[in-house]
Order: sequence, then C-alpha cells, then structure tokens
Amino acid sequence: MSRGHGILQRDLLDCVRVHEGVSTLESIRWVLLEKPGDLPKSWTYALERAVKGLVKRGNLTIETRPLANLQEWVTHYPGKTHRHEIRQLRLDLLPVLVEWIRSDEGPRPLYSADENERFHARGEGGSLAKRLDGKDLGIAFASEWKTLEPQLRQLLAHTDSDALFYLIARGKHLFTQAHIQTRVSFGEMIDRCAEEKVLPPPLLAQLRSLAGRFLPLEKAAALELKSIIYRFITSVIHGHPDLKPEAMEALYKMRPDYLKAVAGFKPPIERKGRGLWIGEPHLGGSYEKGSPLARLIDQTTFQKFKFLRLPEAGAGGAPGHARQPQKRAV
Repeated sequence: MSRGHGILQRDLLDCVRVHEGVSTLESIRWVLLEKPGDLPKSWTYALERAVKGLVKRGNLTIETRPLANLQEWVTHYPGKTHRHEIRQLRLDLLPVLVEWIRSDEGPRPLYSADENERFHARGEGGSLAKRLDGKDLGIAFASEWKTLEPQLRQLLAHTDSDALFYLIARGKHLFTQAHIQTRVSFGEMIDRCAEEKVLPPPLLAQLRSLAGRFLPLEKAAALELKSIIYRFITSVIHGHPDLKPEAMEALYKMRPDYLKAVAGFKPPIERKGRGLWIGEPHLGGSYEKGSPLARLIDQTTFQKFKFLRLPEAGAGGAPGHARQPQKRAV
C-alpha cells in the first residue's frame, strides 16, 4: 500500500498552490527551509528528490527555462544561491537596480531587438566551439522565406509602406545572408505592417509563424533581459562579471547607508575638478574581491530556472484540496 506523499512533498505542493504560476524550485527551497541560515546541501538534495517524485506521480510539472523579464529576475534570481547573505543582498538591491533602469536617468538595454535577432541568427555567444562553427540559424528558413518574399514584393509595388520595405530587407538579411544593413527587427516590422494593414491575413499569419519559429518568444525574452542585465555587469565570457561603475553609482546614490554596511564595500572617491567644477563620487572598483557585492549578479543569472506548476485540471494525478502550508522560518 502506498504511504502517500511525505511531509516535505505535501508542503512543497501547498507552496506551489499558494504561489501558482510563479513558483521556482530556486525560490521555494528558501521558503520551505526549516531554519534561518545558508541552504544545506542535504536539504537541497532532499527537496530535489521530492520534486522528482511528484513529477513522476503526475502531481507536479516542471518548465526549465531562463528568466524572461525583470519581474521574474527580482523574484527568483535571489534564490539562485546557497548563501543566505547573498540572497538577502539580492532581495534588497536588485529592485534598486530595476528602479534605476526604468527611470529617466537609467540607460537603455545594451542591445536592441534587431541586434538580439542578429545575435540569435548568427549563433553568436555561447561556447567557443559554437562560435567557431559559424552556423547560421537563419539559413534553415531560407526556402520558406523565398516563397514569401515574392508575395511581399508584389504588395510593395502597390504601396509606399516603409515598414513593408524594411520587412523585406530584414528578411533577406536574416534568411539569405544578403549583405543588407538594417537597424530594425523582423518581428517589429511584422507588427508595424499589421498596424498599417498592408498584409492580407493569411500572409500575415505565415510571417508570424516564421518569426515565432525562428526566434521563439521565450528566447527573445531571455535575450532582452540579458541586454538589460549587461547594463549592470561586465561580460561573463572572460570570467566572473563585475558590477559596472555606473550601476554601483546608482546603488550608492539610492542606498548609501545600506552599501556602507556591506562588508568589503569601498567608499567613493571624489573626482578631481578644475575651477568651479566640483567632482562627483566615482565608484569604480568599489568593493573588495571577497565582498558579497561580488556575487550580487554572477553567471548564474543567465542559467535556467525550474518553474514548478500544478498539472491542469483533468490531466490526472492532481492533488486534492489545499491545506495551509506549515509556517517555516525563511
């Protein structure tokens, strides 16, 4: 006879139920921790076994993917660590960086939508072997594009739509390796053509399908988020990233007392001025190597997270009525 779910599994299901649709294993393991402090490896392994058991029984589903937006980032990235100190630092400071990037003073994403498309199409980034391979993902859709392009050209002959013109140019660039320089994205031009109603519905549907298969929404969202995060940190290609001086200056401007209390933080250095010009604080190299600030944002921010969800009704194996989760210390 089956003994049913263990206490840990029941608590896990209850926690997923309370946070339905927004739960990750990285976050839940901290919520269910029985005592304050760092995450013990034994606790992590036990929780992972509990998740695998629930998935096997059909009581839980897992979607493994990168984070897709800033809200997910501030919610789930803090839990991507075993150290309580680092998690708390992220909980306190990541929202400050988001506030800065969304303000009028904050910078725009490092890469635009068209640059992200080109990055994806040319297989840039990732391992050295992948970059040296030089595989062009856009070529896989070349034959499909060649059936659509003549239809778009015929429409262009009867309209003065710039969006349609750029759509054709961008398509040729992405899918045929044509040497055309464009600073617009394929998806954005499809949307503009849809707004202008220059495309018949069947052709519009085909183009949207092509765009979605070439660059899935999940991948596009992850690239957009990465473009924002790279305003906070240096490149991770050549090792562990550092916080950029402008990001540190934003943190210091908004939370000076908090930063002064962080171990290893170095106070700002005044820039020397001339005449009536007064220097402003400069925070380049503003924390020691072993400071928790060195782990505020690291390579793990770009890793995949495990999103936990209850199976849809009628899918089988769905747990019964929810009970209140046991209260545990975070």
